[in-house]
Amino acid sequence: MARPFLSDSEHKLRGTEAHSSTVAGESRLAPALRLKWGQLPKECRATFKRIVRLLADRKHLTDGDREIISMYAVSENRYWKFRDQLDREGWTVHVPDDDDKDHPICKHFYAAERVMIQCLDRLGLNPLARDKAKPTKSNKDDKPADPMEQILSRSGPVVVPFHAPDSEAEEIPEGKEEEQ
Repeated sequence: MARPFLSDSEHKLRGTEAHSSTVAGESRLAPALRLKWGQLPKECRATFKRIVRLLADRKHLTDGDREIISMYAVSENRYWKFRDQLDREGWTVHVPDDDDKDHPICKHFYAAERVMIQCLDRLGLNPLARDKAKPTKSNKDDKPADPMEQILSRSGPVVVPFHAPDSEAEEIPEGKEEEQ
């Protein structure tokens, strides 16, 4: 529930200032400065969804992976654009009176490739980092386990706790035990 607006006199007492907006829940940032989940370019969204699906299937997806996955999606998009351009124009440029040199776009292509490799490494999507990535907890693990279910599900010898009899309990005389 939102807090009620303070009057000018209460602001003066507390030493605070009133917001410029009078609508509850309205952001004070300009619309272009707000960060949204849908801020990825449309051509990058399919890659984003593919990587999220991969991590979710492996049970390695966390809330903090969003930024790395976004960076990977943008880098992969640039990688393919640079590669298409280099395939059209050629990977080398002929310079008169000198050897052939790499196309100027090659350095951007290789930079995008390095970013992609680093992102995949941090997400645990390469063979070397796969063992380091630990599965995230599922919703089932969030609730406390039933103690009886824990006892029934454990393997090994069953331990029965010993309780000493109460010293105040009545003892049955030896003669009466045989009668019962």
